[in-house]
Amino acid sequence: MSVRLASVSAALIVVFGLAAGTADAQLFSFGRGGCGGQGNRPCGPGGLANLLIPQGFLGADFRPACRRHDACYLNHTTGRFECDRQFRADLHASCRNSLLPGLCHLTAELYYREVRRYGSQYYSPLAPIMSAPAMMLGGQ
Repeated sequence: MSVRLASVSAALIVVFGLAAGTADAQLFSFGRGGCGGQGNRPCGPGGLANLLIPQGFLGADFRPACRRHDACYLNHTTGRFECDRQFRADLHASCRNSLLPGLCHLTAELYYREVRRYGSQYYSPLAPIMSAPAMMLGGQ
């Protein structure tokens, strides 16, 4: 099982590292804010990279945590650290449903650390906040 965890760890580091340093916007198309938020595979930096990122761990579903984190980064309702802290708590909470909760918690911690390492480029506290009514009215 430690081989699988090492493989997941290596894949996350490579994917987040490549996404953080790539100049090829076609390969890693992040969209607004650089968050994943793509349908059924929201975990990851976005684009094709999300295909490589596991969306959970043996019964634990990380997707709700990833969606909530993406929304926090995009809406700027709190600071980046608070978004990341809640992401960490949500990931660990989802590990209650894992067949191997101990390894799930290690994986959750890895996801959190990678977000802390590479997430700053996707969070901008100076970005404009658009309310839901303004969006529905076509506001900017």
